[in-house]
Amino acid sequence: MGELHPIFFVNKLYAQYIALFLAGAFNLFSYAPFSAWPIVIITLSILIFAVSKAQTAKVAFRLGFFMD
Repeated sequence: MGELHPIFFVNKLYAQYIALFLAGAFNLFSYAPFSAWPIVIITLSILIFAVSKAQTAKVAFRLGFFMD
């Protein structure tokens, strides 16, 4: 399925899912009432980087789904 991530000791793809889920949750703080707008730029760039490195369109869709 994939190689093991050295930090999490899980599949590397699952580590990407977890990271994107946390980035999506962190993205919540960019909207009102917190209004920390630079978070949108950071989390969107994380999403674009992850989707551009996806091996198939199906994996790219799943990565984007976990971001929401």
